[in-house]
Amino acid sequence: MNQEKLNSSIREYKKHIAKISDIEAINERNERKVYYQSWTKERIQNMTEDEFVEYIGKLWSMIVWGNKKYIADKIIEINGFDNIKNMIIDLLYGNDSIETRWDRFYKAKTRLGASSMSELLSYVNPDEYVICNKITCSCFKYLELPKVPRYNYQYTGENYKRLCDAAKEIRNKLQEETNSKADLLIVDYLFWDIMYPISKKE
Repeated sequence: MNQEKLNSSIREYKKHIAKISDIEAINERNERKVYYQSWTKERIQNMTEDEFVEYIGKLWSMIVWGNKKYIADKIIEINGFDNIKNMIIDLLYGNDSIETRWDRFYKAKTRLGASSMSELLSYVNPDEYVICNKITCSCFKYLELPKVPRYNYQYTGENYKRLCDAAKEIRNKLQEETNSKADLLIVDYLFWDIMYPISKKE
């Protein structure tokens, strides 16, 4: 990982964090974290189809879908409602390694891809899992991390685990430099609002 680029991004982070707009962006992540952490295994098991529409509709990866009910209905149609709920429970709360749980869910072609999967994981356990999408992968590439996924087949459990480990390194550096607690949703904020704009300028 390119430490010079990381340090430069953290310096910009420290300048921006006091701004109201940036506090709001962080608060939005915290609100989503509270919402998704309220969905225990038992609550997901008892989820209704209307609740499922809201559950996936709150994901950033679903913004492109104007009609959230349409995509929710498609996911239910393809997978079966009880089955998709059990798969989500296994992904988020299963006992197997994250690599195994990730690959099992991803290979099932549920229509919930890497972005949605990683969002759910990060909201439920932001100390362990990072959000993985085109923007965050661009930032990992900017930091010169090797083997960053570019194509769908590269979004494996092994690669996702590597990204999470790298994000934890960034999180630890953030905590050292700011003397404050951070999780991997703060790393996501650093990527979107600080690092990605820097990388585009360069």
